[in-house]
Amino acid sequence: MNNENVKLLFGLKIKQLRIENKIGQQELALAAGMSVSYINEIEKGKKYPKSDKIMALAKVFNIDYDDLVSLKLSKNLAPIANLLNSNFLKDFPLEVFGINPSELIDLMSDKP
Repeated sequence: MNNENVKLLFGLKIKQLRIENKIGQQELALAAGMSVSYINEIEKGKKYPKSDKIMALAKVFNIDYDDLVSLKLSKNLAPIANLLNSNFLKDFPLEVFGINPSELIDLMSDKP
């Protein structure tokens, strides 16, 4: 799995944990000592935090650091990992439609 996909999956895990714990980005940012814009960039797969920030996020969610950085995903996110590991995102010309892969993954993860 390439670095960009790891960032996307980590961001999805953070977003899923935040939603499951019923906290907003602002509340998470405050609790973890980060800015809201940084949390947003993490959730969108644009940034991958350093270990001290990951520790702060793990503490907020009351989970182990290793569980947070693990590439093992919940049942809800597993299909997205399969998509990322396939050639679809490489072969399908998303840019023709003005879509970048992180936006597509974000849309897919917001399914009802």
